[in-house]
Amino acid sequence: MKPYYDKGGITIYCGDCRKIMPHLQPVDLVCTDPVWPGCSWELPNMDIAEELFKDSVSIINDLTTRLIVILGCDIDVRLLRHVPSSFPFFGIVWLKRTPPVYKGFILYSADVAYVFGKGWPKLLMSTEISGPSKGRRESGNTHPCPRNRVHMERLLAKYSCENWTVLDPFMGSGTTLVAAKNLGRKCIGIEISEEYCAIAVKRLAQEVMELGV
Repeated sequence: MKPYYDKGGITIYCGDCRKIMPHLQPVDLVCTDPVWPGCSWELPNMDIAEELFKDSVSIINDLTTRLIVILGCDIDVRLLRHVPSSFPFFGIVWLKRTPPVYKGFILYSADVAYVFGKGWPKLLMSTEISGPSKGRRESGNTHPCPRNRVHMERLLAKYSCENWTVLDPFMGSGTTLVAAKNLGRKCIGIEISEEYCAIAVKRLAQEVMELGV
């Protein structure tokens, strides 16, 4: 299985995560923002989002004991019923947007990171992380719903150790990978869209830390 990108502890595979993950070695943490059911953006596999998540977490069960799933605050959390019982619920972290932004009729103030599993490295963890609201046009990122880099850096800083390997099976334009690189973590990203893989590679190649998402 040939990586799309492999440099400095950061690896990208382009393809369906359900086909790639069975070939991976165990990792210390899976941290991901999956395709949300009812997402208003055009994304690959959007029409089968719940089926995709269900299939994926069953494979993740063989790769790690720790899982973080990030969802929008307006997304039906019943999606998480597919998380295997081997991942006990640990807590939530509010990923606050400052200032809030409008999403249709909703004043969107935060996303939510749902934390599952055991063997976490720290006893006390923040339940709230704040980050600036940055749009994809500001950062030059053409992904329709990019993850906030500040959120991801602060989340990984609290919920992982420097010698860990993090896996994001729905990496999008690579924000988890950029955050992991900035923190000195190893990271594996999987993305079905080659366009977004190319964006991630470009972001990883930047020597100056990004100001946007």
